[in-house]
Amino acid sequence: MVAPGPPPLVPPLAPPLPPPDAPAASGVTAQDEIALYEDEEQVRSKDILCLAASTGGALAAGSVDGQVRCWRVGSNGVPTGVPVRWAAHAGRVSCVRFTPGGGGLLTAGLDGAVKRWARPSPGGARLLSQSALLPRVHSLALTGGHVHAGVKGEVVSLEGESLSEVGRVALPPREAGAEAEASGAPRVTALATGRGLHGALLAGDSSGRLHLLVPRVRE
Repeated sequence: MVAPGPPPLVPPLAPPLPPPDAPAASGVTAQDEIALYEDEEQVRSKDILCLAASTGGALAAGSVDGQVRCWRVGSNGVPTGVPVRWAAHAGRVSCVRFTPGGGGLLTAGLDGAVKRWARPSPGGARLLSQSALLPRVHSLALTGGHVHAGVKGEVVSLEGESLSEVGRVALPPREAGAEAEASGAPRVTALATGRGLHGALLAGDSSGRLHLLVPRVRE
């Protein structure tokens, strides 16, 4: 008599799929997935490159076509209504940031400008101040009443209201010696700040490195 072999392996059962109309675990349903651009014409020219949300319930989006669009955000976190939009830059909008308190908006573009706007209204937004032209601006951060712009090879510090330049700090090159001169400086593609950095900036560059910088600001 042949002894019985081990029982066959049974794969674990997959969890049952929720019905199509069931809400997701986060409380957002499939119906809450919205298209921020209603029309389908020239969708490619409206690609969103950057986003910012204010504490006052607003959402701003910068696009490849140089325009900025602002929505009010409902209690469910979903943007509502028709966005306020205006031509902010001559080319790609690389960064949008709400000012402290959420009343105004800062934008930066690959046209080399940093701009400060009043609170958007149905007619658009009023330009309050603009920086002198810089190299292409890839990132923005705000600390202590100053605006910091990440460009190729350095971070430029601007006065928060007038956006006049008050300082610069350069990144070290990717390689040492003659090779560095040939390869050029990396772009400052991301900037971050926060309480834990105690006024310093964390900068990420296009070569994959992170730098902790203390801005040199002229009083």
